[in-house]
Amino acid sequence: MRKKKRMDLSLFILLGLTLVAIAYALVKDPHLVGAAASATGRLVGAVWVELALGFVLAGLVDVLVPTAVLVRWLGAERATRGILVGWATGLILPGGPYVLFPIMANLFA
Repeated sequence: MRKKKRMDLSLFILLGLTLVAIAYALVKDPHLVGAAASATGRLVGAVWVELALGFVLAGLVDVLVPTAVLVRWLGAERATRGILVGWATGLILPGGPYVLFPIMANLFA
């Protein structure tokens, strides 16, 4: 079982930016927060299937592909090959960043 990951700096920055934007929207016009929530709901509604499938695929890659294979194909000593494999994989995978980002986050972990 993996060790629980602590919150990192990028998460605090994202949280801070979100809180600042909410505060600014409340000061400018309180109705903007509701409009933003509605726009967020439309975006999530449009991409939730791709996100869910991306996370499932990332989990499968984690358990099916041995670490040694990933290091051999994408390791630091194989930078050029890693870039080419990543580029080719990005071309093949449908769903764009919604599928690719969960997989890449899992690979980096």
